[in-house]
Amino acid sequence: MPFSSWNIHRSALENQYSMHSFRPESGLSLDLLRIRCEEIFARSKTGHPMRCRAEVMAFILKNARLEVYAHCPFAGRLEFGDILQKQEYRLAREEVDSVLAPDLREASVWRAAKAFISYRDVSHTCPDWRRYFTLGFPGILAELRTRRADTTLDAYQSEFLDGCIVVHEAILVYLRRLAQEASAMSQGDDLCARCASALTALSERAPQTTHEAMQLIWTVYHLQTHLESTYVRSIGQLDDLLLPFWQADRNAGWTDAQLDDLLRYFLLTFRAFGHANNIPFYLGGTDTHGHVMYNELTMRILQVYDGLGIFDPKIQLRWHPDLPGEIPDQILDMIRRGHSSFVIMNDAVVIDALTNLGIEPEDAAAYAPVGCYEPCAFGELPRTTAGKVTLAKPVEWIISGGVDPLLGKRCLPEFAEPADFDEFFERYDAALAEAARYCMHRIDTMERADRRAHPSPIFSAGQSICVRRAKDAYDGGMKYNNSSINVFGIATAVDSLIAVKKLVYEEKVLSLSELAAVLRDNWQGHEELRQHCLRYPKYGNGDPECDALAGEIMGRMARRIN
Repeated sequence: MPFSSWNIHRSALENQYSMHSFRPESGLSLDLLRIRCEEIFARSKTGHPMRCRAEVMAFILKNARLEVYAHCPFAGRLEFGDILQKQEYRLAREEVDSVLAPDLREASVWRAAKAFISYRDVSHTCPDWRRYFTLGFPGILAELRTRRADTTLDAYQSEFLDGCIVVHEAILVYLRRLAQEASAMSQGDDLCARCASALTALSERAPQTTHEAMQLIWTVYHLQTHLESTYVRSIGQLDDLLLPFWQADRNAGWTDAQLDDLLRYFLLTFRAFGHANNIPFYLGGTDTHGHVMYNELTMRILQVYDGLGIFDPKIQLRWHPDLPGEIPDQILDMIRRGHSSFVIMNDAVVIDALTNLGIEPEDAAAYAPVGCYEPCAFGELPRTTAGKVTLAKPVEWIISGGVDPLLGKRCLPEFAEPADFDEFFERYDAALAEAARYCMHRIDTMERADRRAHPSPIFSAGQSICVRRAKDAYDGGMKYNNSSINVFGIATAVDSLIAVKKLVYEEKVLSLSELAAVLRDNWQGHEELRQHCLRYPKYGNGDPECDALAGEIMGRMARRIN
């Protein structure tokens, strides 16, 4: 039955997660929860890395305080503070420090100078939403139990599956706890009663209605992102995922207006919770046969989003030439009117790029845009912001004889002043190569640590390949494991190199050491010289010399990183 009446309390709904209304009677206090979890940590230090993390997650799911909000048909949240995150960071530090190569310790001054930065990136994943919609939590649990019964598994594989089973049994308990909370808050045929019904259904089977499908998305997002800390960075291809449920509900008596209101609630729930970089979903795309994917929901979602006037969630469009023109026209019109939270990706270009990296064509065609705009192939564990290398920093070092001007510390061995620009550029490029090497080496070291520090029973169990292999996603369970380095500062680097080339080596206005002194003084007393430098060609204006230099820098960096 459809909701008999919709009354979206938008102001109250958008502020709900700033209230922290965890009901005291619904679970253990945060202090007591922390004590009990520390006891689990203490007795589970040895053995499979999954064991300790799974036991703590299950305890939180069964005992933490709950939050259900009266003005929203979707629930809920757990109160567990930073219990898991602190343990993970501690384990990661221990693991990295124990295996960090001496040359990386020596590179600490490079990191301090921000020549490169490296991260433990566990924050750019996309669940297999179709698997969730087909199996639901009970179906995934049943599959885990069936796989665990395989007598050919080794002890390590068995313990991985045991951890996943423990957590998914606890998820069903959590759903029933939430349903009881929502039911206790309900008064007749209100939103909480509907929420309780959806939660109960999800504890027993796969979703069958739009409401249940949306509640499942919210539950996976909250548990995987905030409990497990494996950040969900796409809530999927909503037009394609929701269409079967939408059509079934309409056949059951829902009107389009009522279904639109349900979509408004869903989008506003994510808007209310918020995320530092927005939570995206995507529309459109092509299937494995190259046929464009769109349906009646594609435009309807855009129109509902337009009416809400929100920027979170963010919409990513997988564009194809065969996509009906009314869809990109609608998006471009919204952008003109101030909707800034859109990303448009060219499917053909993205799919070709993925296949060039060795991704199988069918997995490339099923890619999901995650995070800002990064394409994640099906079966891929992407680390899209694992590291950063600045293209501009080594220019400073070559000018200043290998000393970082801000730190006052030596970063490069002493060398004679380059005789010409070619020698300057080769020294610059050698420093870039070393920064990339340090960055990649440190990324590899940190990612090895995740085998122990970041087992992912929720994300891994949601990936069929991890269940088949009986291996965690962060321990070689996925089909593809790609990490990326962002190189940045191309305009600053090119403009600086062109200025050095012209000023020092072609016009011979001053020597490199004299330029270093001018820069140390921040151009004080040299305004005429500064104005002279401003007249040199600048990147981004179609200048052939600048473009050629930028192409050379980026080409070299791409080859050594890829």
